Amino acid sequence: MTKLTGHMRTNPSLLLLVLVGAAPTLGAAQEQTIQIIRSGPGEGMQMPGMGPRQVKAGTGRIKGQVAATDTGAPIRRAQVRVSGPDIGMKTAMTDAEGRYEFRDLPAGRFTLMASKSGYVNVQYGQTRPFESGRPIELADKQMLDKADISMPRGSVISGRIVDEFGEPLADVMVNAMRQTWAGGRRRLVPAGGRIAQTNDLGQFRMYGLPPGEYYVTATLRGVETLMMDMNVGPGGPVGSAPASGYAPTYFPGTTSGAEAQRITLAVGQEVPNTEFALTPVKLARITGTVVNSEGKPVEGAMISAVPASRGTDMGMFMMGGGTRSSKDGAFTLTGVTPGDYTLQARSV
Repeated sequence: MTKLTGHMRTNPSLLLLVLVGAAPTLGAAQEQTIQIIRSGPGEGMQMPGMGPRQVKAGTGRIKGQVAATDTGAPIRRAQVRVSGPDIGMKTAMTDAEGRYEFRDLPAGRFTLMASKSGYVNVQYGQTRPFESGRPIELADKQMLDKADISMPRGSVISGRIVDEFGEPLADVMVNAMRQTWAGGRRRLVPAGGRIAQTNDLGQFRMYGLPPGEYYVTATLRGVETLMMDMNVGPGGPVGSAPASGYAPTYFPGTTSGAEAQRITLAVGQEVPNTEFALTPVKLARITGTVVNSEGKPVEGAMISAVPASRGTDMGMFMMGGGTRSSKDGAFTLTGVTPGDYTLQARSV
């Protein structure tokens, strides 16, 4: 298990440390460096104040019907949300005829969206997947009676995740990613929060996907594990820590986004049998100390490792867990999968 050491200087709000490198294969040489961004007094991240929202009322009204794109049949119990700067967000449920209504709306600009399990989330006026809909400009006392929304049935990707021996892996987080380009560089980003978790047979099913092209990625280390790691005692966990684990892996079984296989979905189509094995890797350990701007140890600071390149390649799913610093400011993070991370420390 690779061990890295670091020294962190921070004010009481936030500090950052970047972990770079780590080879993604078992037995490979691992070279890692640490870059420390020091924070002086008053240089921490400040969260903007959130004052109470002043909700306005008026005499405007929006109503319409939600129906299935393929059959035109009304969609019952679909959730319709209207949002605007003067009202925040309001929610309505469609009735047996697929109808909904919002009353007492002030004049303004509104966004309308409908959702239901098994269907693609759609904004009012939306014509293509992943594009924004058309805002509604509502005048004072105006009544918009035909704000109808057509919802296509969602597509599905299903399959199974196994280990290197072909045994099923439970509690693996599986996500559908889509390709974008930024600054001339290929990026794989989550396709709208479509995340599934494998059952005891290693099976997963992601539904409600818009038609399009996707890449599937999976990681065994999910949010639940991260939260459990944050509950360990000061300084890090006590006892033996695993020396190996699994890297975030793309279908059909690669850690490289460039080698990931594309899956194309038509409207309402299911692509089954998307089975692949996670890639085993050596895990790293990060140790260090947290001190304040005066150089004194910080006890009880929350330290967590999150992807330094969130949303790019494997960054979405790399997790390094979390812990608290001990009385002398020391901390230990174990079970860190290879990759680039940002260490965050927050005193509480």
